[in-house]
Amino acid sequence: MRDIDLFRSGDAYAATLTCLDSAMAAHWEPGAPHPLDRIAALEAFHQRGIETWVSLEPALNTEETLAIVEATHRFVDFYKVGRLNYLKCDIDWQNHTDRVVALLEQLGKRYYLKQDLVGFLPETHTSAFRIL
Repeated sequence: MRDIDLFRSGDAYAATLTCLDSAMAAHWEPGAPHPLDRIAALEAFHQRGIETWVSLEPALNTEETLAIVEATHRFVDFYKVGRLNYLKCDIDWQNHTDRVVALLEQLGKRYYLKQDLVGFLPETHTSAFRIL
């Protein structure tokens, strides 16, 4: 936030968000700004006319990812969607991809699916890189 005055039209501000839950954030992202502080910064930059985007990775669970989109879609212009890699987890990536893409499309949001999720899209899906 201290540098918000340095941003101009045509710039972009981005944040990584993995969860909204404070305890989960403290465990997975020690030392990182609190998710609510990152969300407040996204909203402030958006209000100044700066494009905003969020990296939704690593995905810790589907419900948290969906909650982030629900909490931020009014002031986030673009989402990059990835998954949790290198750690064993019980996420059903097919279900995760289906639900996250459905919500983003329902909200009319621009998004980019990382390659590790593209394989979970149906062949009839028009684009894994839905950048409008």
